[in-house]
Amino acid sequence: MDGATQRSCMADELDIPDTTKLTDSWTKTSVGDYDRIQRQSSNTIDIVWQYSDKVTASLSAQTDSYRVTLPYSWHNEVSTSVDDSTITVTDKDRPNYSLCTFKVSSDTNAGDIGNSLIERYQIGDTPVQLWATRWAFVTVTAPSSISAEDAEDVTELQTGDTVDYESLISQIQSGDYSGLFTTDEFLKVHITVSSLS
Repeated sequence: MDGATQRSCMADELDIPDTTKLTDSWTKTSVGDYDRIQRQSSNTIDIVWQYSDKVTASLSAQTDSYRVTLPYSWHNEVSTSVDDSTITVTDKDRPNYSLCTFKVSSDTNAGDIGNSLIERYQIGDTPVQLWATRWAFVTVTAPSSISAEDAEDVTELQTGDTVDYESLISQIQSGDYSGLFTTDEFLKVHITVSSLS
């Protein structure tokens, strides 16, 4: 680059202009759901993109004893509700179907393949459990419980859209449940449970 013009791939994707005058101090600009933080150091332009505080806040829920931070891919896709020490996350368009539930419990019951304990967290003295219903399994084993369309949409959210839904249903119908655990993996990697401090 000759320094006269500079475009980051994010600026290009969002179709926004670059800041033309940069200094060696970081400059923060709000751009919709993102904050662009940039500076110029000699002949190098450093750019950092992050989700805005508004987006981060929309993906966080808390009780009196713990906080949950949800995946960024769920922005504008989910609703959260807090009932005492339980946090439930549902598909925004399908509020009858939870993506996952967090509750304070030290119960050792792990549920079954349809509705299971996915992860345990110890937040100070508070034992928090993450539970999820595997809707792809439910649609095969109890089809009157959820429509195939709703199950597909909820499963796509639960897995970060990393599974081929039709293939997953075929696996389940053949007795192979291994693909169901993509839900567990996605939730474990992309959800954070932490203390309030």
